[in-house]
Amino acid sequence: MGQFKAGTSAKILAIILAVISAGLSALGVAGMVALDSGMFYQLSKEEMMEAAFQEVSRKYSVVALSGYQDDFHAQELAQSNFHYGVVKTDDIDKVDLYDASSYIGGDFVSISRKGKANGRLQIPDKEQLYFFDAEIGGQTGFMYGSNIWNSYYIMENTQPWYSTEEYPLEGYYYDRYTQALYVRSGKRLFEAHIYSAYAFGDEITDIDTQMLQEYMEQESGQYRWNNYAEAVKLEPRSGPGAVVRFEDIQIVDSASLAELGEVSEEALDRIDASHIYALKQHKPDTEHYYVVSYVGDPVSGGLPIQDGDMYVQMRSIINLAYQMRYPAIVVMVLSGFVLLASFCFLMSAAGHRKGQQGIYPCLFDRMPFDLYAAGFFFVQTMLVGGIVLCVDNLIHQARNGMSGFITVSVLAIGASILSILLAVLFCMGFAVRVKLGKWWRNTLVYRSCRFCLRVVRKCIAFCFSAAAAFLRSLTLLWKAWLTLGMLAFFEYVVIMSTSYAYDGNLLVLWFLEKIIVYPLAIVVLLQMNRLQKGAQKIAAGQLDYRITTSRMFWEMKKHGEYLNDIGTGINRAVNERLKSERFKTELITNVSHDIKTPLTSIINYIDLLQKELLKGQQGSSAVPEYLEILRRQSARLKKLIEDLMEASKASTGSLSVIM
Repeated sequence: MGQFKAGTSAKILAIILAVISAGLSALGVAGMVALDSGMFYQLSKEEMMEAAFQEVSRKYSVVALSGYQDDFHAQELAQSNFHYGVVKTDDIDKVDLYDASSYIGGDFVSISRKGKANGRLQIPDKEQLYFFDAEIGGQTGFMYGSNIWNSYYIMENTQPWYSTEEYPLEGYYYDRYTQALYVRSGKRLFEAHIYSAYAFGDEITDIDTQMLQEYMEQESGQYRWNNYAEAVKLEPRSGPGAVVRFEDIQIVDSASLAELGEVSEEALDRIDASHIYALKQHKPDTEHYYVVSYVGDPVSGGLPIQDGDMYVQMRSIINLAYQMRYPAIVVMVLSGFVLLASFCFLMSAAGHRKGQQGIYPCLFDRMPFDLYAAGFFFVQTMLVGGIVLCVDNLIHQARNGMSGFITVSVLAIGASILSILLAVLFCMGFAVRVKLGKWWRNTLVYRSCRFCLRVVRKCIAFCFSAAAAFLRSLTLLWKAWLTLGMLAFFEYVVIMSTSYAYDGNLLVLWFLEKIIVYPLAIVVLLQMNRLQKGAQKIAAGQLDYRITTSRMFWEMKKHGEYLNDIGTGINRAVNERLKSERFKTELITNVSHDIKTPLTSIINYIDLLQKELLKGQQGSSAVPEYLEILRRQSARLKKLIEDLMEASKASTGSLSVIM
């Protein structure tokens, strides 16, 4: 199995199978979605054919009505299986569909004559007929093509159109009960809206008619404009408005307003000093047509897809769809299984080489993964965009002509195959990276983040070290000043940011607290600074230095006395240490002198003894006397040495004392 995964031919075969199966799976899924959205799985073939023929009849009806000013395109439609008659009426139920005189166009009459129906049209029953109706007029537009892929519809122009009417302006009236402003021309009133008020030529506010009473005062049941505004600006439908001074407006009640005239339905378009311009509505002139149709049986004709009878086209498409609706599922399932198997094999075989053990990355696998992925997605985006353009071009060609259809199809298929191949190779590369482990480390993002983290860590460490060095360089007094200042500033910001600061109570309490507490804190800090300086001098060796503890707080004073006592104690200990050192020096000097004396005697007498021995050979000797002196001096030397050892043990504390 390992040799099979490492084989190049096996990988190439798996890639080819993956590409083919992916394409077939995509086609199968697209076909299933299209068939399901088209209700091919829900409806029977007869029901689908009935619905499709009804839609084709609607499209042919649009074609027929587009020639309503001529012959309803009788010659063009005669080549199809579409049989129809055109009726001009507002109620089709009141029309005798089997009377030839009811129709103003179509081929019902000619077909019935061929069938010799004796005055009655030979057409199917009403339940088997298709009906299509529309309002047709001079402004109506039509859209249709040459096959079932085109759109067929009627652009009905039933919306009213407007023209501008000019009327002389004869006055302004304000209804004090409804707060509405009107302009009058003869017996016609046009309601105007106010959106600005002016005072001494300056615009002061935006208002509406409901707020206009705020600019008025009432005296003895009458209204008058106050001194805060002089004029109002009317709001027209479009174009410039009119500025009206308040003294030109007559204030009336609803009864008086009713005597002036009726409110016009025209929309106010523009107002100037002498005229009113209103929009007058006009309805378009249209006529109602019905197209009654049925499909010839059997449906016959050639050219099923392009430039042929749409019934034949639709029948061919439906037959093909019902033949392929279940094979599409089988193709999708089989191709999906082959795709899954080949994909799993390629992911397992990625990185293996023939004759070698382990995972070996290629040149692209050594690239940063995010850069590699960005390049892949860029190329894939370009390919998918090209595929979409090709498909759109194919749809456009299917609707308007088949020129270049094969070329565009080849381009779309080639782009699709290349896109699938690149996707498979990308997945294989990613599998190699996963097998090598910690693939995220070989990314520009990871490297950049790691570099940034290192820089940030160093910056933070530098800031902390700088802050620590700065704080170490400050004295206790300056540290305290800095802390108290920052605390006071923080308290001030918190107080000013609260809603309670507006009455000033918290700010006053904060100020009083600083007046009382901060001087006390300063005194304490000064005393602590005095203690710190005294401790520094004592630590520097000035053991005779004394801290002045007068006028200190009790705890501070006690601490200063402790520091003074420390200096005294250290001085006493030093004196005792010096005395002990002098005693040791004198002891060593005396012992050394005592040891030196017998040692000198021993050395001298040994020399004399040697000389006496030489003389003894000649007959005179003082040897016994010299030997006695040597014995005595050596015993003394032994005793001195033993005493020195005992004294050494006593000084080190290792001598046991027996009382």
